[in-house]
Amino acid sequence: MFPKYKILIISIFFFYSCEDFFYGKEDLCGIRDGNNECLDCAGVPNGSAQDLGCGCGLPGPSGCDNECSSVLELDDCGVCDGNNECLDCAGIPNGSAAEDSCGVCSGGDTEIVPNLDQDDCGVCFGNNDCFCSDGITQKDCLGACPGDIGYPHSEDECGVCNGDNSSCEDCEGIPNGAAVIDCCDDCLGTAMLDDCGVCYGGIGSCADIEMNSCVGCMLEGADNYSENHTIPDNESCFVDYSLTIQPIFDNHCIGCHGNFGGLDLSSYQALMTGGNNGPSVIPNDAAGSILIEKINPNPTFGEQMGNLNQSTINKISTWIDLGALENN
Repeated sequence: MFPKYKILIISIFFFYSCEDFFYGKEDLCGIRDGNNECLDCAGVPNGSAQDLGCGCGLPGPSGCDNECSSVLELDDCGVCDGNNECLDCAGIPNGSAAEDSCGVCSGGDTEIVPNLDQDDCGVCFGNNDCFCSDGITQKDCLGACPGDIGYPHSEDECGVCNGDNSSCEDCEGIPNGAAVIDCCDDCLGTAMLDDCGVCYGGIGSCADIEMNSCVGCMLEGADNYSENHTIPDNESCFVDYSLTIQPIFDNHCIGCHGNFGGLDLSSYQALMTGGNNGPSVIPNDAAGSILIEKINPNPTFGEQMGNLNQSTINKISTWIDLGALENN
């Protein structure tokens, strides 16, 4: 029988040449026992493909922003993807030419003298018609010359030709002065408009006007509700228990619900204790309070209590929704 070790040796020599066996197998670069260092980024031995930062075989960063596939260019001012903001009116980068008073691009490299198109009267493209017939004397602000009626006319302190300063006087009669009339028609007054658009404060007829009189409670049923309020301040709303709620109970309810057992409406403490059905009032929740259920028509249990009108029921409901307080 053929020895097994001889079969193994023959098999090895079959798959490997003698050089492969003793010196190692060649890599893709032809180097024995190598690590393919000659491969380019595409895996080609000794190839020329490179990765310049934008992918194998692709062009490297470009454009003025040095980004992959960029086509941005510098403008004439040296700004990447700019809009030539540094150009003067003649198109010169960082030039000094500018439009003069007549709208003509002049100065800088234009060789044009600024305001050359102004006549001696300072009028662009004018014909010196500010002068009288002698060519020397300037017409006054009304266009009059010596010998004309009223010559010379001059501007007042308000800049009005032949004016009397009235067009710019303040309330103290001072031209271009700083004194102003307040909203109450007082010169140098301190009255001002409040949030309601009403003039208040200062002196005179506005002194006693209440500030922000339109701001207040706008919840119908509250003691301090007013239809004159146009700006809500419902946090100020209240219903006074002792002056508003207890008198309702005294006049309509305690004949049946006094201190006879069950629900007692003769005092705040008794009311908040509740009756045979539990607490009758849940502060801030009129809809969930048994008291409101019972004083409304057609309660879900028992008969209506008190036969109160709707405005009175709303008053009690508002008191509960505002916290059911004994003292405001």
